[in-house]
Amino acid sequence: IYLLDEQLSAAVYAAAAKGHVEIIEWLHKFHHERIYWNCIEMCGALDYGHDDVVQWLVKHSPPRPECLKLVMRSAAKTGNTAAVRWLYNECHAPAENALVHAQKEGHWETARWILVN
Repeated sequence: IYLLDEQLSAAVYAAAAKGHVEIIEWLHKFHHERIYWNCIEMCGALDYGHDDVVQWLVKHSPPRPECLKLVMRSAAKTGNTAAVRWLYNECHAPAENALVHAQKEGHWETARWILVN
């Protein structure tokens, strides 16, 4: 089966959002150059609570600098303090809008971490 590059990128997002790390690994191994690895796959994994996928993406496909704000938003709105901490400390992602999203969703531990740091 031949898929267009855009379809492969969509498949990566779907696999991340559904928690299928084995599919992401396979796509990365065999089609890495054809896929635009940016941030939607990490946002999908964060939005749906698939920490194993997030950890794999952190190691193999960290978000691009221009996407950090969007990934930070997903981490904050889902209350993933570990991801917020990593994005802030390791990727230097901006956190000002993240506070609003954490508070809006009632993730007070995450909101407190953002305020303190």
